[in-house]
Amino acid sequence: MPTPREQLAANLKALRLRAGLTGEQLASRLRVSQPKISRIENGKSVPTLADIEAWVRATSAKAKEVTELAVLLDQIATEARNPHSSVVAGCAPRAPA
Repeated sequence: MPTPREQLAANLKALRLRAGLTGEQLASRLRVSQPKISRIENGKSVPTLADIEAWVRATSAKAKEVTELAVLLDQIATEARNPHSSVVAGCAPRAPA
């Protein structure tokens, strides 16, 4: 089962592909770099709410999809505030840096 971060990344990529946009075209519409689009779609970066709002406008996302994205972003934020939630979910905690 994908993590909320992985699911958010997959959903955003699916929206871009459905809109028929390349990463470069979406980056241009959002006025961000193409590598930023790639990092978001690969789950390496978590988009901001502003990024998601721009993404859904650029890809003409449906209301249901927007709601799903918002829920996933909220889940990611909750996990960030409560890092022990991953232990409860059966995931190994991150090693200290």
